[in-house]
Amino acid sequence: MIGIIIATIIKDKRNLELLIKSIGKCQNEYRCLIINQNNNSQLDINERNVKLLNVNFKNNSEAKNLGIDYFQDKSYVKFIWFLDDDCFVYNKDLKKLYKKIINSQNKLHNIFILQIINYNNINVGVKIHNLGIFNFFYLFRIGGPSLIIKKNIITSKFNKLLGPGTKFRSSEDIDFHLANFNFRVKYLKNILIYHPTEIINENKIVRYSYGQGYMFQKLNLIKKVFFLILSFSRPIIGFICFYFFNTIKKRMYKRRIVAFIRGFMKY
Repeated sequence: MIGIIIATIIKDKRNLELLIKSIGKCQNEYRCLIINQNNNSQLDINERNVKLLNVNFKNNSEAKNLGIDYFQDKSYVKFIWFLDDDCFVYNKDLKKLYKKIINSQNKLHNIFILQIINYNNINVGVKIHNLGIFNFFYLFRIGGPSLIIKKNIITSKFNKLLGPGTKFRSSEDIDFHLANFNFRVKYLKNILIYHPTEIINENKIVRYSYGQGYMFQKLNLIKKVFFLILSFSRPIIGFICFYFFNTIKKRMYKRRIVAFIRGFMKY
């Protein structure tokens, strides 16, 4: 089985309830734990394979760690998937995804990567291509809903200082991916995971860089090099390219670089 962990403050109750109903139709394939961090909003869950846990804190990383602990002694759960509360997956895609992962030819793979799209079928975030034996490069870039990980390779939990509700408020997913780094990564195409398009302003981009700087300090030398090449080369190159031509973009890239250094110095 696949264990789904959803840490939520119930931003969109209707969407979350629709996601829960979709998961509830896959009782033989999935078990789901909802960690509700919003005392002012409650969920009415009737699905047998979905459990609700109400907590008195607001820290997505801490909530996800509770989910890992919950599934740790569930021998029937082989993989864990950290879904966002505003994602949606159709029942038919959940069943298709389960078959692909449990299929005997995929038993050698420890991590599966999915493509996230918005409701207009447009790629959201990192555009995924099948890189074959080099799929592990995506672990330096993708967010949480994109990844399903084999439970028995998890050796490190989420950093409680990273992610929504924390001091640094970002980068918890990539930090977790790199802490549990594995080369046996497979890309699964044609599985539609929907996520609403988010308008990301300059301040939010800077905040991401702040968290990345803190996370970067923890990496070993090889991972540092790959992270700089694959993830943080863009603001550096952008700052150089737009220095004389675009004041607004130059300012944004400069703020990203400064935020990254500030996060690095806070470690």
